[in-house]
Amino acid sequence: MATDDTGRVLLVRAVEPTSKRYDAIVIGSGMSGLSSAAILAKEGKRVVVLEQHYRPGGYLHRFYRKGGLAFDVGFHYLGGIERHQVLGKYLQYLGVRDRVRLLPLDPEGYDDIHFPEQRFVIPAGEGRYRERLLEAFPRERPAIERYFRDLKHITEGFGFYQIRVSEELHHVDRWMSMPLQDYLAALTQDVRLRAVLTAQNPLYGVEPRRTPVGLHALVTDSFMQNPYAIDGGGDALAQIMVARVRELGGEVRLKTRVSEILVDDERAVRGVRTARGDELLASTVVSCAHPKVTVGLLPEGVLRPGYRRRVLEMEDGPGTLSLFVTTRADLSHYGGRNIYNYKTSDINAIYDNVEGKPQFVFVTVPTAREGIGKSGLHHVIGLALLGWKHVRAWEDTASGKRGEAYEAFKQQQAEELLGLVTEVVPELAGNIERIEAATPLTNRDFAGSVGGAAYGIHHSVEQSGRYGLRPRTRVGGLFLTGQSVLMPGVCGVTISAFHTCSQILGDEYLMRRVHEACDD
Repeated sequence: MATDDTGRVLLVRAVEPTSKRYDAIVIGSGMSGLSSAAILAKEGKRVVVLEQHYRPGGYLHRFYRKGGLAFDVGFHYLGGIERHQVLGKYLQYLGVRDRVRLLPLDPEGYDDIHFPEQRFVIPAGEGRYRERLLEAFPRERPAIERYFRDLKHITEGFGFYQIRVSEELHHVDRWMSMPLQDYLAALTQDVRLRAVLTAQNPLYGVEPRRTPVGLHALVTDSFMQNPYAIDGGGDALAQIMVARVRELGGEVRLKTRVSEILVDDERAVRGVRTARGDELLASTVVSCAHPKVTVGLLPEGVLRPGYRRRVLEMEDGPGTLSLFVTTRADLSHYGGRNIYNYKTSDINAIYDNVEGKPQFVFVTVPTAREGIGKSGLHHVIGLALLGWKHVRAWEDTASGKRGEAYEAFKQQQAEELLGLVTEVVPELAGNIERIEAATPLTNRDFAGSVGGAAYGIHHSVEQSGRYGLRPRTRVGGLFLTGQSVLMPGVCGVTISAFHTCSQILGDEYLMRRVHEACDD
């Protein structure tokens, strides 16, 4: 018996499996999947996007509660989206940049960092950020000046970040194989400055001792420009992208799970089969599903054993413990900034989590910038990192059927995290209407992320650069995209989509098309 989102029973007719032909099939409707579909459709390909969930967007989407209150799952803010910046240019080509209603964060301080020994507020813009660091650490001028020179040098060497074809491979290998912790230790002996420079680390989710300097530079640079939220959150961006794909002649099908990638005798894709039994045929398949999920969709023996083993044995990134709080307290003054509350200045410790208690929380209040509407309720989102090892005992259970021990664990984790949230949002004390929590198991079950990994494959030095996954696979016509390829985040996965589609359409051709769109 099937029901809709309100619990009403739907009448389902038995339908015979069908077959349909396309130029390209995209598995998954995250930002990378929708971007890939829009690129290929814009360039004349007949495209279909297949999404297993009932809402598009992957980690962009929101879930809704009574009264219309909306909670973001994974998207909170972005950078590099102005017209002359990297994400802005790619979205301009896609034809959606002017359709997104941007909400600027406070340029004087968009990320408010709390450490046990210090507090630092990061302003927008490289110049403002540099000057504030110099004010806080006047004796560290040489290190600070060197840091910003290095960031510029590093980002200039990554072709797709600069929207050009050529990648300076030696440059990329050097900076993607150097741990951030080692780089900062050589830069300065001031541990307080090193903590501040590493404070936005949860944006990419790799412990500093294993973070590639190149990854840190690219992510930091994109946010350091002018950060924005989106009116309607990531959900709005997802809906805009879906509309654009359809406008370009593509299809987006929800509640359509791919059960198998079809491969011919020449080890080239010929389409996919859905869980319903339909066969959709195409000579190109782009998967933005987790790479391990993608490998599992292929027939046995298609991949070389070494490549298959390499993908399946790659380390996944951390999951998240998410807290969704509803309150009637006046939180309107929190709209312009996000808060990072650390219980330690050693950011490696938030990944180790030896005591089993959250050592960090990211706090944001979307309703403070979007408006609280008729309900008069604000909602607060608190996010902490939580490894799979903490929920492994329940990995064989289903949502809503995990048992009392799991519920007790989740409640204990939620209470710990709420304590960290209330430290920086004291108005919540005694003013909470409702609390919900989600663990990495939720990520796995609703986003299809192996090990509940919020960032996909771990972007450590051991798995980045020359050791990272490439868009082109060993199966003809099968390509990977998404946050496990290149880097996570809206900017990162959009770049990943263009990188992947350049393998299909041609590097020089696609980059020329992007520049033409931006010059119009």
